[in-house]
Amino acid sequence: MSLYELGMEYLNQYRAVRERIKELKKQMRGLSKKQQYLYNCRILSLGEVAMSLKITGEHLINYYGDRHE
Repeated sequence: MSLYELGMEYLNQYRAVRERIKELKKQMRGLSKKQQYLYNCRILSLGEVAMSLKITGEHLINYYGDRHE
């Protein structure tokens, strides 16, 4: 597997985590304040994971510049 392919895998995982965040936000509607707080904590944590995946994926894709080795 090339660094480009690995980077694409990271970006795919980034997109999956972002989708999970969207699902959690939809599920928050109508919950108690305490449950909303817990969901927000989880969403913030997943947001950090997503950003890390995105940054790593982009770094791997662009590691060699324009070449895809």
